[in-house]
Amino acid sequence: MTSILVKQYFCDSRLVSLGKNEKELLGKYASGNFMPSDSDLLESSKIPSLAKVKFKNAGKELVDHFDNGKSLFETLRVSPLIASDQRLWVYLTHVHFKDYMLQLRPITKETSGDYIKDHYFCSTAKGLLYNDVALLWWLFHLTALEEEGQGRYRLTEEVFSMRDYTRHLFSGKQGRANGFRHGVLEYVIENKDLFSSNKMNKIRLVMRSLNSVAGSSLISGFSKEEIKKTISLFRDKIASCDE
Repeated sequence: MTSILVKQYFCDSRLVSLGKNEKELLGKYASGNFMPSDSDLLESSKIPSLAKVKFKNAGKELVDHFDNGKSLFETLRVSPLIASDQRLWVYLTHVHFKDYMLQLRPITKETSGDYIKDHYFCSTAKGLLYNDVALLWWLFHLTALEEEGQGRYRLTEEVFSMRDYTRHLFSGKQGRANGFRHGVLEYVIENKDLFSSNKMNKIRLVMRSLNSVAGSSLISGFSKEEIKKTISLFRDKIASCDE
């Protein structure tokens, strides 16, 4: 069974109108009447059917959406190229997961066009981590391990424990490197006592310290073990955040 995308024209025209805060379109979003028409849709045989994927209306914390992300990731078996296609995520936020989105990101008469663009669209690579459905898939894709069994998602569970990771761990060239991402997350998991308090500030310190050790182009080439070894050099500095 094939899945569905919205046409590029739908994305482009909506983004222009939302950028202008056009009242008529904002009114449609506020009323919940913003679904694309049949003529705005197209089928794709490259995308598995998501008909059986139903999201639980979870809370505001990212960790509350781990099960939703797992269900999506394990069903939506596509390449990163296809998963970078805005047309897929716009269809899912506007149609398949519309009710989920309206609970997570309510739209009122006061909601700006930019807010809707950030969460219901994703016209840039960075936007994939703002679109609330795309975010779930990409966090799993970037952290799931190849091994089978319970441990496959141990790094993913850590990412979902704190939304701040999405802003600081995945940015820049280093954030696109497996060794960098996996090294940071594994170090945190292996040093739970160290990160049991002031975790957000400590992770931010880790990121700043790693970037100060070497330029982003160099450190992005570090292996997971090299990243962990580098972090251990400023362990005392991390611990001092509690003083």
